[in-house]
Amino acid sequence: MVMDILERSLETQVFHERDPRAFVRYELRDDARLRQLGRRSPAPTVVFKALCESQSVGRLLNDFAPARGIWVYRRYEAVVRSHVRKWNGMPETMCILAEDDTATDGWRGRGMSEDTRRFVRSCYHPALSNESACALFWYMRNVLFFEQRLDGDERMRLVSYDRLLEHPAMAARDLFAFLGLKFRPNVCSFVSAKASPSTQGEAPNIDAPIRAACEDLLARLNATAANGPERQIS
Repeated sequence: MVMDILERSLETQVFHERDPRAFVRYELRDDARLRQLGRRSPAPTVVFKALCESQSVGRLLNDFAPARGIWVYRRYEAVVRSHVRKWNGMPETMCILAEDDTATDGWRGRGMSEDTRRFVRSCYHPALSNESACALFWYMRNVLFFEQRLDGDERMRLVSYDRLLEHPAMAARDLFAFLGLKFRPNVCSFVSAKASPSTQGEAPNIDAPIRAACEDLLARLNATAANGPERQIS
């Protein structure tokens, strides 16, 4: 949704994760290719969706200076509801990460800290449900925001997906100001909380230690966002 909002700007060229010019199997191509795409773009601002590169945001900001980054997060329960509709193999991923200290299972475990791996190891058991595994994955990938100290980086903007649904114009205006883009109200006219069915429903069945860790991380993300420019959105 954030990518679609940015794509409606007349000042951007947006590369989605299925675009073969910039991605291979949803992963960003090498830096040289990305720079080439940037140089050839007719737009002053080029946007790449770093879907599998959360662990490399700090490096990307440095290597592509004066780049800016947007970290979008969403309530873990809504993410779990969405994930379990499409994927059922997350327990196997957690098994791989828990049993082998060097394993990453592709991009999923890249950049994992020792503290996070110990937590994954403590949470994994043979009967781990897909819901619990998906919640653990949400924790793994979002804790990277703080582990890279991006909360103190002025080049980063933490964006709450849920607040964007509730206050699209205010959130989008702030985002465009951060990126130096001209804001037009129609860029977010399609956004509606009703368009997100996974925001409602029964609470997923998540193991207690994983749920507690996700709740703590969500509170930390919300507090960080509330202390930034989004604090004006109530």
